[in-house]
Amino acid sequence: MFRTVRIADEVRLHVLPTSKFKTVTSKVYVQTALGAATGLTALVPMVLARGSERYPTMQAVAAQLADLYGARFGCDVVKIGERQCMEFYYELPAGVYVNEPDLVSRGMTAFAELIFHPKVVDTGFDPLYVDQEKTNLKNLIRGLIDNKRSYALQRFYETMFAGEPFALYKYGTEEEVDSITPKELLQHYRQVMAKNPIDVFVVGDVDENSLADLWSQTLPERLGARQLPELEEFKEPKEVKEVQEEEDLQQGILFLGYRTPVTYSSPDYYKLLVYSGVLGGFPHSKLFINVREKASLAYYVWTHVEATKGFMLINAGIHPDNYQKAVNIILGQVEALNQGRVTEEELEATKRGLINSFLTMEDNPTATIDRGMLEAVHGVRRTPQEVVDLVRRVTVEDLVEQGRKLKLDTIYFLRGEMEKSASGNRAGQEVQLR
Repeated sequence: MFRTVRIADEVRLHVLPTSKFKTVTSKVYVQTALGAATGLTALVPMVLARGSERYPTMQAVAAQLADLYGARFGCDVVKIGERQCMEFYYELPAGVYVNEPDLVSRGMTAFAELIFHPKVVDTGFDPLYVDQEKTNLKNLIRGLIDNKRSYALQRFYETMFAGEPFALYKYGTEEEVDSITPKELLQHYRQVMAKNPIDVFVVGDVDENSLADLWSQTLPERLGARQLPELEEFKEPKEVKEVQEEEDLQQGILFLGYRTPVTYSSPDYYKLLVYSGVLGGFPHSKLFINVREKASLAYYVWTHVEATKGFMLINAGIHPDNYQKAVNIILGQVEALNQGRVTEEELEATKRGLINSFLTMEDNPTATIDRGMLEAVHGVRRTPQEVVDLVRRVTVEDLVEQGRKLKLDTIYFLRGEMEKSASGNRAGQEVQLR
């Protein structure tokens, strides 16, 4: 488990000292609330990656990484529930393997430099970097529609969570990005770095006391602590939204979204994961067997639990002509699970699959950090053995209980423009299911 120490107001250092890896992996998360500044927040990491005060060009950054035996640096933004987090990544060899005891210290100092000491020109970020990265970000936003599964997922979010921050795309909109100036971007960056929660994670053969001193000294001045909105409570849907839209594609993309009060911090979280696994998490799962194998209606079908917002989605790739058949079979399999029609082999195979994935995660420092961040957001800690025990204790009765908590909210279908079913709905039409 991570050892956590507070190094400033709302700044936490999480260290997992271990000699099992030949590298030291670090991530820094800067939390913000999804909202009006989404585009600003998304642009910040892209500009920071172009250069810092000490390493003012991409060539200088690359040279610094090469000097640290091919260290790797990257950044992005991620959504954790209704929080938009800047995510910075750094990996370098453990010093013991290259006979350089101070390598980690050098690497972490350089990492902090790239995040907290940006290149500034007059009263803003470098205008050239800002203009170029605005173009790159707008191309990224514009290119979403070229990846039809990602586009369909975003449209599903916008439909199911209309009016809620979670509906926002993590990169913002072209209109937001267009109006950003170098001065405005620097002001936003400084406000966020001075007040918002920051979590620093380090996994590898390191000394936690030295790291605490190093990161404490490299932080920008903190000007208090900005409290982010609490994680939202469960909203039970009043009716089911059914929406079909058309795009230029051959294969239809189907999503069903279920709201649930169960999130990562809930005692029942792993019961919900087992429920999802039995339904659609594995090749032995009900949806895979009945929708894909027996009925031959889906190219793929799977389920996913969003641990922070509190929902489960079902995703399937189907021919548009098979829409109603596929929906009916999916709903039928959900109902069968809710009634407890689960074999011992289905339950045990799901538990084995989940436990194996949890234990495998322990061999992946990036996955370990991602789980640690989820724990930090939710304020819970669970050891791998505790997780295994929770999964093993799940019963069929527990699955029935989870089924009662899941409430169908949205059925979203993205279909090809030329494909029309005889009784299907026109694009964008909503049908209230009783």
